[in-house]
Amino acid sequence: MLDSPRPGLGISKAALGIVYASFAEGFLATGEYLCVPDLSSLRLCPYSPKHASVMVWLKEKKPYLTFDNKLTVDVPLCPRATLHRIVSKADSAGVHFLVGFETEFILLKSTRPVEPLGEHNTMDSKALLAGSVEDKILEEISDGIQASVTALCMPLPASYQRMVDGIWSGGTYVNWGTENREAPIRLTNASSPSSRNFEVKCVDGTANPYLALAAILGVGFDGIERDVELTVRNCSGPVTAAEMTEDGRKSLGITTRMPLTWTEACDSLKANKLLTEHVLGPELTETYLVVNKVCNLSD
Repeated sequence: MLDSPRPGLGISKAALGIVYASFAEGFLATGEYLCVPDLSSLRLCPYSPKHASVMVWLKEKKPYLTFDNKLTVDVPLCPRATLHRIVSKADSAGVHFLVGFETEFILLKSTRPVEPLGEHNTMDSKALLAGSVEDKILEEISDGIQASVTALCMPLPASYQRMVDGIWSGGTYVNWGTENREAPIRLTNASSPSSRNFEVKCVDGTANPYLALAAILGVGFDGIERDVELTVRNCSGPVTAAEMTEDGRKSLGITTRMPLTWTEACDSLKANKLLTEHVLGPELTETYLVVNKVCNLSD
């Protein structure tokens, strides 16, 4: 396959819209994308001898003209390509991101009733190196933009049952705080330039990691480009945003609640032109919302 002029595997375009045994609106039985392997992502699987994994790019089989009259085979719905575009734009401006995922889960002995296999301990992720523009990134992400990215970072109704006040999951107020586990964004190791990092708590394991990162890094880089002023002040305690009075929250610029349901999150995403028109683009935004609507009919 790799010796062919365009190595790749065909995949139905409808595969992006299949939810269980149903098709989301707008997806048809016709048409194919080409899954082109990204050999730079090739990794041996340590958990499975003689196996390897590789990520792919979604490409059109035939070139088409873009709005600016250029031929391309790029697919606007490709999540990896969306994130790659944002990271490449930041790289060209001298802004580099280092990110990682802290995966937390509980092994269950049974589901009826729900019974854990053993004790569950929450552990801190290792510190990530931060660049010299971390404050500007924080300003745009934390200053009211979180309400819009949650539809991408927490895509199921069940996601919002976790994001409540008082259980160290990030709480329900748009804010940030140094070593504050009740804030959606926690600044940790703040005094150490070599290990300072941000923990974004309003992301869960049901999110598409490419789209979640595209949203977070996209709005962060926009904040750098526009030199956004930080209006939400550091909520470092001793009380959390939920424990404050209304006046206390206002004194720190905390005036917005996080979406409490997936429906609220979608409404916030639709109203955010930065995300819908520039970070994701209209086609990806519309398709994402249509597919997730099928998933979340119970919301």
